[in-house]
Amino acid sequence: MVNKDKLYLSQFTRSQEWPKIRRAYLRNFDACAVCNTTKRLSAHHLLPFQLYPESELDMKNLITLCPAHHLFIGHLGRWASFNINAVEDAAIWKERFRSRPNKMRYPMVRK
Repeated sequence: MVNKDKLYLSQFTRSQEWPKIRRAYLRNFDACAVCNTTKRLSAHHLLPFQLYPESELDMKNLITLCPAHHLFIGHLGRWASFNINAVEDAAIWKERFRSRPNKMRYPMVRK
């Protein structure tokens, strides 16, 4: 059972192993799962480690996201929230970006 009050805690303790796990994860998964950028990446926890501390170092609990997609996909636009469908949503948006039209043609408007 998730204690929703824990979502708003501002202080929490990370494992001393987290920086090593994060670096190793981002070496193996080095592009945003949505847009494929390789700049300013985050290893986002699918299950928030504040609520599920036992999953903090589990690489299966991570997804690589850029800053924009970290907020949009990982937190549904609100940092206090989390997205249990982040992997599926990232795949959907990745396909949308991949299949979008390359060029848009707009009719000329003459006055």
